[in-house]
Amino acid sequence: MNKHLLFNFLITILILSSCSKNETLNVNKTHNEISINAYLNSSTKANVINTVNFNNFVVYGYLTETTYSGTDLLGIPYIDALKVTREDNSQPWGHNNKYYWPIDNKKLQIFSISPKDDLISDYLTSETTYPTFKYSIGETSEIQKDLIASSLLNQVKPKNDGNLNLIFKHILSQINFSLKGEVKDLKYDVSKIELLNIKNKGTFKFDGTENIGSWSNINGETIYTHNLSDFIIEGTTTKALDKDKAMILMPQENQKTAKIKITYSVINNIQNIKIFEGSKEVNLTSLDWSMNANTRYILTLPSGANKITYTTIINKWSSKNDVVIKTLKLNKTALTLYENKKETLIATLTPKDKPIVYEWTSSDEKVATVDENGEITAHLKGTTIISVKAEGVKAICKLTVINNIIDFSDDNFRNALISDPSININMDENITFEEARLVKTLNI
Repeated sequence: MNKHLLFNFLITILILSSCSKNETLNVNKTHNEISINAYLNSSTKANVINTVNFNNFVVYGYLTETTYSGTDLLGIPYIDALKVTREDNSQPWGHNNKYYWPIDNKKLQIFSISPKDDLISDYLTSETTYPTFKYSIGETSEIQKDLIASSLLNQVKPKNDGNLNLIFKHILSQINFSLKGEVKDLKYDVSKIELLNIKNKGTFKFDGTENIGSWSNINGETIYTHNLSDFIIEGTTTKALDKDKAMILMPQENQKTAKIKITYSVINNIQNIKIFEGSKEVNLTSLDWSMNANTRYILTLPSGANKITYTTIINKWSSKNDVVIKTLKLNKTALTLYENKKETLIATLTPKDKPIVYEWTSSDEKVATVDENGEITAHLKGTTIISVKAEGVKAICKLTVINNIIDFSDDNFRNALISDPSININMDENITFEEARLVKTLNI
C-alpha cells in the first residue's frame, strides 16, 4: 500500500511530543512572569533617595475584573507588601516568590512605597477610595528620611516583555538654607538653625494621577534643628548649608505659627570684637511646601537690632520627563535546539551610552549553558530559561532542548525508514530529525 505522508507535518508533531506537558507549562509560566523594575531621578542629599542609593521598596498588587478608578474594592492583595531589593544600581531588582501577568482579562493594580519602615503605619484599602497610609516625619536628621511612591493602574502584560516599570516620585518636601550677612566687613558665626512649630504627620492617598497622590490631615507640631560648627559667613557673601543639611519635611501650607530661628554671633573683623550674640526669629508667613518641591530660604542676618529677612526659591524636586527607562531585548524570546547544538542570542540595550557588559545565565545548566557572548550550548532534553542582565534590566528567552533521535512507536514504520538509504543518510540504527527534514513525502 502506498501512502503519501506530509512528512514535515509529522516531524512537527514529533517535536511537540518530545516535550513533556509539565516542561511546556513550566516554560510558558516563566515566560509570563512579572519582571519588576523601578526608576527615580537623581537627587542631592545623603538622606535623599537617588538613583544610586535607591535599593529597596515594597509593592502591593491587586487583580481586578474591571478597570479600577478608586471607587471599587481592591480585595485581597495578589502581591502583599512584597519587598523588592537590589545590591546596587548596576544590578537588576529581585524579590522572593514569583508573580505572573493575568491571562484572564483581569487587570493589575500596583501601589508602591520606599522605604517601608516604622515611620509608615496603617496602610489601608477601601471600596470608596484609593489606598492610604499614615506617615510621621523623623524628629532628628538621623531618622529623617526621604519618602517616594509609585503607582500603576489597570496594567496588562506588555506585548514585547513582562516588565512592570515603576516610576517613583518624591512625595515629601525638601527644605534648604543659604545665609549671608547684612554688613560687608563683619563676620557671622552661625551655630544653630531651627524650624519652629512645623507639622510632622499626615495621611497620604494614592490617586492614580501623574502626581501619584496627595496629603491630607496634616497635623502635629515639632521643632527641627541643625547644630552647626565652624559655619562662618564673611560679610555679605552668601553661603549655603551642606547638602546633607537639607530637611525632608511634611508638605504643608498656611502654617501661621511656623518660624525660622537662627542662633549666631557677629564679629567686627577690624577690632576683632563680638558686637552681637544671640538668636533671632522670622515668621514664615507665606509658607507653602509642596510635595516633590525643593524650597530654599536665603536668609540675611542683621548685625544689630534689625530683623532677619529672607527670599525664597522654589524648584521642582524631580520631573517625570527626566526619567530614562532602559529596555533590554533579545533577538529571540523562544528557541528550540537539538541536543549538542549551538546558537547565539543577540542582546540589545536601549538607550546605550557606553560599552555594556552583559551577564548571561541559564536556569538549568544540565539542559543548556550559555557563555559571556550569549552562545548557547544544548546538552540534554528539557527546558530552561536563558537570562541576560545589564544596567539593572533583564530579558529572557525560553529554550527547549529536544533529542535529535526520533523515537518511533511503530517498528514497521521505523524499519522502513532505516532501510531507505535516501532517508537514513548515516546508515545507522537511528533516524535523526535532520535526516527526516530532508524528506518531503514517503512511500510505504
